Amino acid sequence: MLTIKHINTQIVLGLLDLKLFRINQPNLSKRELEKAGSLCVLQALLGEAFTAIHYTDSGKPYLANRPEFISISHSHDYLAILINTKHNAGIDIELVRDKVKQIKHKFLNATEATYALDDVNTLIRFWSAKECLYKLHGLKGLDFITNLSVQDFEDNKIIGKITKHDYNKTFMLGWEKMGNYMMVYSLHEI
Repeated sequence: MLTIKHINTQIVLGLLDLKLFRINQPNLSKRELEKAGSLCVLQALLGEAFTAIHYTDSGKPYLANRPEFISISHSHDYLAILINTKHNAGIDIELVRDKVKQIKHKFLNATEATYALDDVNTLIRFWSAKECLYKLHGLKGLDFITNLSVQDFEDNKIIGKITKHDYNKTFMLGWEKMGNYMMVYSLHEI
C-alpha cells in the first residue's frame, strides 16, 4: 500500500496506493481520503515528531516547526509526497491519458512541442515536469509556456527552468513511469 523510496541522503519519496488505503477508510470523500493519506504518508516518513500539514497563502504545503521541505501530489489511485531535508521540493504524479493531446497548446513552447509531437508519454512527462517546477517556485502567476521550460532526456532526468522577472533558476528533475502513471520530482538546483 505504501512504498518508500530513498532518492538520496536528503530526499525521500512516499507513494501511497489510494485504492488500497480506501479499504480501511470506506466512508471518506475523495478529498478527505487524500488528506488522510497525506497524513499517513508523512507519519510513516517522519515518525512521531510529525504533527500537521500547513499551507502558505499560495497553497504550498509546509511543516510547522520542522526543517524539511515537502511537496504533495495525487492523481486518481496514487498519492505522492516528496521530502527534502535541505532544499525546496516539488513533485507531480499524473495518470497517462490521451486527453493531454487536447491541452498541449496550453503548456508547451514551440521547441517542446516539436520534440514531443503527439507522444502521450512525452507530453505527460513535460506536463508533470512543469507542474513540479510550478510547485518548486511556490507562488502563483507562472505561465507554463513563457515562464517554465524543460529539456527531456531519456536517462530519467529532465532539466527544468523557471524564468520570471529576476527569478531565473534551473533544476535537475527525476522522472519515473510506473504502469499507467508518470511521476516527476525535484532533485537539486543546477
